[in-house]
Amino acid sequence: MRIHFLPLLGLVLACSPQQPAEKPTPATRPANSPAPTAPAPTAASGTDANLVAAYQQYVNTLPVASTASLGQAQRRFLTHFRGASPASADAGLVPLLALHERVVEQLNQQLEKNEKLQREYEALLELPEQGQVRNISPALQARQAELSRYGLLVRQPEGMTTIEGNFAVVARPLTQLLSAGARTYLQLVDEEARQVVFSDAALLIPPQELARRTVQWEKLLSNYPALPFREQVGNVVQFYREVLFAGIDNTPAFTYDTETLEPAFQQAYVYLSTQHPATTTGQLATEYWDLLQANHLRRTPAVETWLRQKRRLPPTGE
Repeated sequence: MRIHFLPLLGLVLACSPQQPAEKPTPATRPANSPAPTAPAPTAASGTDANLVAAYQQYVNTLPVASTASLGQAQRRFLTHFRGASPASADAGLVPLLALHERVVEQLNQQLEKNEKLQREYEALLELPEQGQVRNISPALQARQAELSRYGLLVRQPEGMTTIEGNFAVVARPLTQLLSAGARTYLQLVDEEARQVVFSDAALLIPPQELARRTVQWEKLLSNYPALPFREQVGNVVQFYREVLFAGIDNTPAFTYDTETLEPAFQQAYVYLSTQHPATTTGQLATEYWDLLQANHLRRTPAVETWLRQKRRLPPTGE
């Protein structure tokens, strides 16, 4: 499985952390489902509701059959929100993100139905053998450049050619109009999109690195309470915690034979409890690590009870 950031991260998750007693609900929406509903702009947040609504209406009229609509939306965003408050521009990211996700979905639907296009895209994924120059047509090279311009990457997770999106690329020209929170959000989205975290129900980065990212997302929620994407970011934090504490199908936190904690996960808990003790994730890790030590690092009934009780804790402990 893979996790797609897009909106957060439109996040698309196709795997779940290990839970023996109950299967956790994935923390993000499934692939090809409608984009998440944006929180309604409020005067209290300083958002100009009419300005955002007008941009939303414009974006809704754009076609999603190609990437051209993303360029149009970018240009309108720059002119529409120039001079507006950062809160208004932040809220304007929500319809732009939804458009980006719809374009990704549409392109993947086209790709699924076109075997010739699949073969051409696969040529872009294969590394040429030493001394060999692969013949890629100018048209396909131009297509690849167009996709890259809007944060659309051809990848092949689990043997299936697909297009994945990096929303941060689309939003990059707009950052001058955004708040510090939105800019930080886009930086984290970009990091997630550039290095795949999950694939084929396995964790592709060390648990300690996943712990670091979990803290980053949690701090984003704590530091920027007016962030438009709070729900999506909260889903990411919760899912990452589930993987940190329980593992995932092909990267279990405990060995299958003796149900003993894997050393890499132990390192993640020690890192969190020593480097980020003031965060909710760090506090949970400290509590969990103490419990594991008292249970000889084994997955005992007491550990199972802790996992069931703690895995749905609000992202920032509110």
